[in-house]
Amino acid sequence: MEKISVVIPMYNSEKSIRHVIDELISVLTEYRKFDYEIIVVDDCGDDGAIDVVKEIAHSNEKVKIIELAKNSGQANAMFAGYMYCTGDFIVSMDDDYQHPAASIIGMMEKLIDEDLDVVIAKYPITKNSFRRKVFSRINRIMASIMTEIPADIQTNSFFVMRKIICETVCNYPHNTPYVYGIIFTATSRVANYDVIHRERLSGKSNYAFGPLFRIWLNGFFSFSAMPLKVVASIGLILAVVAGIMGLVILVLGLIANQMLVQGWTSTVLLIIFFSGMQLLSVGLLGGYISRMYSTQSRLPNFLVRKQTNFYDDDA
Repeated sequence: MEKISVVIPMYNSEKSIRHVIDELISVLTEYRKFDYEIIVVDDCGDDGAIDVVKEIAHSNEKVKIIELAKNSGQANAMFAGYMYCTGDFIVSMDDDYQHPAASIIGMMEKLIDEDLDVVIAKYPITKNSFRRKVFSRINRIMASIMTEIPADIQTNSFFVMRKIICETVCNYPHNTPYVYGIIFTATSRVANYDVIHRERLSGKSNYAFGPLFRIWLNGFFSFSAMPLKVVASIGLILAVVAGIMGLVILVLGLIANQMLVQGWTSTVLLIIFFSGMQLLSVGLLGGYISRMYSTQSRLPNFLVRKQTNFYDDDA
């Protein structure tokens, strides 16, 4: 029998994680087409969520736990879970109860019936804060411009993928993972599935502008050379404009028998402008080089400190 692996990165979700796991167990037990496992990756939160999951895992060996040695971020926690998956299909979802477990069945059926590789939840109406909606919207627009993600595909952290895609994600050699960049580089057989987005049971999203901005940068620097092309194009345009302006000033100066530009204001402004462009170019190059250095250093993105309910034939 084929198996579904559900990966849940967990961080400070003591009040919601039990509801998430209980609902998953109920839905997947009734979905008799597949066996299942639930892999919870503890990203070192400071509440009692890990104790709640350990209590559940003690009575249900299908609930497995990966404890990281330090907080490594949601993306790295997801990767850790993917590396220990044994299922033929992998479901990725959050720990805040906003993703309804019952939707997994519909997503699985769409994946199989339409012979897709990845099915991603799409929310006609989201329950996120206005700020989070704005950041997410900007993220989608920039991702569609800078990477191979189609503009008509909505991306989020609730999706189903085949094992071959999960293996491709796990084999990504760089230290700055961007899951959707890897997925859309590997396959175009991706579709959305409408899902009801629920309210969070408690707390608020851990994603502020800073973490989201770092995710965008990872995607841009790891999967697109467009920033370099844009800066090179701007540099070429400015060089042409500067040449034309210089020629015009020279011709007018010869005709009027005096140079038109007598002050230093325009000179200073031009110096500041071009200096800023140079620093921007150097910064972009530095972003690419720093990621190359990070990859070559082979420093670990995360360390698995402890495992629960894993056996020799699992991973």
